[in-house]
Amino acid sequence: QTMGVWVVSKRTWMWLFGFLIFGFASSANAQTYVQSQTHAVGTSGNNTATFSSAPGAGHTVVVGVVCYGPNICSVTSVTDNFSNSYAQVGPTAMYGGPTKNGTIVALYCASGISTGSSFTVTANQSNSGGGDSNLYIAEYSGVGCSVDQTTSGSETDGSNTTTLQTSSATTTNASDLLVAVGGSSSGGNATAGTSYTLRQNATSGVAENGGFEDRTVTATGSYSA
Repeated sequence: QTMGVWVVSKRTWMWLFGFLIFGFASSANAQTYVQSQTHAVGTSGNNTATFSSAPGAGHTVVVGVVCYGPNICSVTSVTDNFSNSYAQVGPTAMYGGPTKNGTIVALYCASGISTGSSFTVTANQSNSGGGDSNLYIAEYSGVGCSVDQTTSGSETDGSNTTTLQTSSATTTNASDLLVAVGGSSSGGNATAGTSYTLRQNATSGVAENGGFEDRTVTATGSYSA
């Protein structure tokens, strides 16, 4: 089981016990969640997800990739059909599991986007040995993509089908947006953490289930996910 948690907007991120916590520089506008989508596939190859409506010009798209397979998936890039540039935010979280199968979680971000109808994001990934993949895409306004702090760790319990992972990070700026992305190779549904809103829950029936959640905070301090 691997989780990613990002502190999105003013700048701090942390990866601890399988969590990734990031902070992106925010604009002067209020941070606002607009929409999100997820797409799960139970085969090898790339994964695509399409927003139900066109994102706003100049907004930010946050992309969470969860991939499980016998050869440990790798994501080579994230692209969309409007030629926006996506950069990976922080390291890739990886859980190797009790066998050779493994799960990775990675976060990508593009800000100041060009946009239009049928806005589709593609995770270009190498999982030729087969496996499952979830792709989460979320649109925000008032949020950028710059990051300044990192730390790392991992959670390695491969025996439980229900595992609650919790980690915390101390934000250095007020008015931050925390974003969490996670997946479990043993399946199961995601539920929202305390004070988080579950935006997407992958329950496609493939083995790699998970979820995407966020939370806005208004003061500096230590926050759990």
